[in-house]
Amino acid sequence: MQSAPKSLPEMNVGERHAMMNTVSEALFDAAEHASEEGDVRLAENFRAMAAMIEGESGERSSDNLRPLELILTQALTLLQLYMDKAAGNRVLH
Repeated sequence: MQSAPKSLPEMNVGERHAMMNTVSEALFDAAEHASEEGDVRLAENFRAMAAMIEGESGERSSDNLRPLELILTQALTLLQLYMDKAAGNRVLH
């Protein structure tokens, strides 16, 4: 049974770390796929976003999670746009 979704402040350190790892891995996977498709710039963007998330993972306490929240939001938006593009949906720039 799944638990109710939590915001970053509601998560414990282990839960936040697991979420960050999951998003980072998805970004690296997307980077590999984009690179195989010949989209080098997008692959670099995915890798840079993953590196930012990994950089945040070492020092996040519960007192200031806003930067991490913004990075994760941007990462998930980038991944969603990429998935929409792959599915043939029109992406506006």
